[in-house]
Amino acid sequence: MLVGKDSPSLRLPWLTLLTGAAAALLFLAPESWTSILQLDRNAIVQGGFWQLFTGHLTHWNASHFIWDVVMFGLVGAMVEIRSRKAWIWVNLISAVLISFSVLVFRPDLQFYRGLSGLDMALAGYWVLAMFRDSLAKRVISERWMWGGALVLLFSKPLIEIAMGSALFVSDLGAGVENVALAHLVGVVAGVGLGVSTVVSRDKPAPTASRMKWIAG
Repeated sequence: MLVGKDSPSLRLPWLTLLTGAAAALLFLAPESWTSILQLDRNAIVQGGFWQLFTGHLTHWNASHFIWDVVMFGLVGAMVEIRSRKAWIWVNLISAVLISFSVLVFRPDLQFYRGLSGLDMALAGYWVLAMFRDSLAKRVISERWMWGGALVLLFSKPLIEIAMGSALFVSDLGAGVENVALAHLVGVVAGVGLGVSTVVSRDKPAPTASRMKWIAG
């Protein structure tokens, strides 16, 4: 077996796995637990500031949960394998920005649940990172591909806002709305953090040519 200290196989995305597991536990937990952790406008006013973070781990139904957690697992793992520091900053800052945006700009919403905003933030960070890598490699085709992906990523929430409905998950249950604003804030936050010096000092995922191998 070949093992290298820089091998991606050794970079287990355990933060992504733990977050997904937490969301799964909350989905299976009694509604009384979920109601304490969801983003609740009245609870925030009364000092329940933990909901700015925990609300993203709660979901309305199975379809909502599966879409959000699967996407979080994919993009979360890719970002964490590239840079765990970036993963932490993107999730923490985006969680707060998304929550405050919902509270400020959607006063009609009493509750908010879901990882989809964080999914968009992580995707924004990842796609921008790939675009930056393509610029460094000076590969024109990759520049166009990742540049186009950035445009599509921004277009998704804008189309959802214009349509008044989600492009993917729509069956959230009676009286439950898909909040496209959270998706837009998420992608803006992810891309914005990707260009900041605080979290963008990561390195491209190692390739075989750059790994130091130990044969065993």
